[in-house]
Amino acid sequence: MLSEKDFKTTVATAIRKMRSAEKKSCEELAAHSNIDYSSLNLIENGKQSPKAYTLYKILLSLGVDICSLISQEGNKIKRPEDILINKISHMNNKQQEALLKFLNEFICS
Repeated sequence: MLSEKDFKTTVATAIRKMRSAEKKSCEELAAHSNIDYSSLNLIENGKQSPKAYTLYKILLSLGVDICSLISQEGNKIKRPEDILINKISHMNNKQQEALLKFLNEFICS
C-alpha cells in the first residue's frame, strides 16, 4: 500500500506527465476540468491529495480513467502470480511443504 506521501507524489507525477503529453498548460487543464488553478497546482506539486471527484474531473479532461492511472503509476496493481508469490513467501516452512506436496500430487495425477 502506498503511503499518503507516495500517493500524492504518484498522482502528481502522473497528472503532470499526462498534461504535458497533451501539451496543455496547468491553467488550461484547470479550466477544462472546471477546478481552481491553485488546487490543480497543489495537486501537481504533491502538496495536496485530490478529492475523488476532483481526480475524476482532471482525468476525464485528459481522456484517462481512474483505473488506468492506478495500474500505470506507483505501486502497480499486482499480477496474480505476484500475489501468489507474495503469499507463499509469508508462509512458514510447514505450510510451504504442505503446499509443495499438494502441487506435486496435483501435477502427477
